[in-house]
Amino acid sequence: MQKTFIKAHISKKHCINKGELPKYYVEKSHTPIIDKDTFLRVQDEIAKRSKKYSKGNNLNTYAFTSKIKCNLCGKSYNRKIAASGTRYEKPVWICSTFNIYGKKYCSSSPIPEEILETISAEVLGIPHFDKNVFEEKIKQIIVPNKGELQFIFKDSSQVKRIWDYPSRSESWTPKMKQLARENKINSIERSKNFESSCKL
Repeated sequence: MQKTFIKAHISKKHCINKGELPKYYVEKSHTPIIDKDTFLRVQDEIAKRSKKYSKGNNLNTYAFTSKIKCNLCGKSYNRKIAASGTRYEKPVWICSTFNIYGKKYCSSSPIPEEILETISAEVLGIPHFDKNVFEEKIKQIIVPNKGELQFIFKDSSQVKRIWDYPSRSESWTPKMKQLARENKINSIERSKNFESSCKL
């Protein structure tokens, strides 16, 4: 209980409780959906499967996993597919607080994976992003503010970079541009057909 609290009763602003107030752990306050024994057996099975699939090269582990830290709330960035299921879908890295609780609790901004890879390659002085080189040399990336990246190397040296979202025209692929042209042509044709039918 009391994982969040209202900081000011006039503004009604909710804040995450980071030790400002006591938290309470209440047991047996609700009737369980499943019995404790079943729950524990399921947890064991989850742990067993997790170990099984994490052996060797785990395809689900990305170069930036556990490397990016939000300086605004202290949480890690996680990978997410933005605009999933649409032609605009792309991988981004997003602060876990922002992702779960929203801008109200953390004003950070998602970072497109493509931008992270490009800037990382630039900082490392290599022509293209290389996961192995990145893991060998970079200890952590801190996000001090929106549009800022602070690279901390394993030798304790640091490099700061500023980034911005590319313009919409730059982010469109040739396929997306072609589709937009076709949609525009179809829209004009529909408009002409509608005008013709109105004159009849």
